[in-house]
Amino acid sequence: MGHETGADKLAAEKRYFDAVFDSMSDGVLVCDASMQVTRFNAAAEQITGWERQKAIGASCHEIFHGFLCGHGCAVERSAVGGEGARDQEVMIQRPDGQRRLIVLNSSTVRAPEGEPAGVVVVFRDITELARLRTELRGHSEFANLVGRSPAMRALYEQIEDVAASEATVLLLGETGVGKELVAEAIHHASRRATGPLVKVNCSALSEGLLESELFGHVRGAFTGAMRDKVGRFELAGGGTIFLDEIGELSMSTQVKLLRVLQEKEIERVGEARTIPVDCRIMAATNRNLRALVARGTFREDLFYRLSVIPIHVPPLRERRADVPLLADHVLARFRAQEGKSIDGFAPDAIDCLLEYRWPGNVRELENAVAFAVIKCRGRRIAREHLPPEIRESGGTAQPRTEKISRSAIEAALQKTGGNRLRAAKALGIGRATLYRKLEEFGLRVPVD
Repeated sequence: MGHETGADKLAAEKRYFDAVFDSMSDGVLVCDASMQVTRFNAAAEQITGWERQKAIGASCHEIFHGFLCGHGCAVERSAVGGEGARDQEVMIQRPDGQRRLIVLNSSTVRAPEGEPAGVVVVFRDITELARLRTELRGHSEFANLVGRSPAMRALYEQIEDVAASEATVLLLGETGVGKELVAEAIHHASRRATGPLVKVNCSALSEGLLESELFGHVRGAFTGAMRDKVGRFELAGGGTIFLDEIGELSMSTQVKLLRVLQEKEIERVGEARTIPVDCRIMAATNRNLRALVARGTFREDLFYRLSVIPIHVPPLRERRADVPLLADHVLARFRAQEGKSIDGFAPDAIDCLLEYRWPGNVRELENAVAFAVIKCRGRRIAREHLPPEIRESGGTAQPRTEKISRSAIEAALQKTGGNRLRAAKALGIGRATLYRKLEEFGLRVPVD
């Protein structure tokens, strides 16, 4: 028998490492600096639905078809030497249209001289785990909140910390972000969960009626007061009172609310007797209370009493990764109401939803999905089913998409040395849109 050559040894080592690579239960994907796949193990095939021979040479975007591709992708940041992803949950779409939730970690691969040469991604499918987690959660503290973005994870941590306390909470955020849902989550996670959660919209009632609603009144206190009325603070005994749009309170009502916070007691309208109250106070506003204090329309002492624990509820544009999850969540509700069999959203609809800035936040998204459910007559919601303002004004890119020519894309790629992300920015479109146009024109970007 002949002696084993160096080539034979290398081949044997490669077979060994390939066997190890394929024995891993986690999916492993390796990309070069241009984000094209160079290695792909058996678990990656099973999770993504891609065959290895088709995956090698394809782009990372094509494999994952993730909703964050071109919208802050941590994997691409790793490829250029940036901070890698750590336990990041990402929704991907398989070639058969099935969506899977994966958790991934990524890190930079460096050449011998230390320059970034690509990225290695290790991921696992947690779709069923997430489903079980949701079922086990049932109607617990976070069942009414949807989102797995870093911003929402930070919010969940705050909710858990605050729920264990009795401190007053001030929820800050734009209209439609879900401040009331956060208040519900805090209440249901607190020791007062078995008590009532009483909600009051401070802008919905006139000054006189609001005081009667909050503190109650006695018979004859004013015209029309035919009997005693128990106020919301008393009704919230043992539980929580949530004062929404707190920035709309009159100065006289602010004084009375300050007394409740300081003394834990109220006076019904028309009665001098004080009544002790035992409830936690949470408030919310979409206004800048510091500016109102500076303007003299909001009491500074009340502001500090209310904002013992301020919590910022992020707008939807700061948690774009949650848009597909929220859209699916809302779709499930509205298709049941309308009695329609809609499976989900087409890629062009998802791209449009991701590129839109959502000035009306989650509330606007709910309205958009409700509109689309009514318009859709097929199995999937497409871009054409979305409201015109979203369909035609999806971010900076959507209105221009059809006007982008093959030559413009070629010029942008040449100018950026084939860097897809920079080319998309130069064209004023999202990266997902660029990939669609590349496929449409049959263009393939060479490996750097």
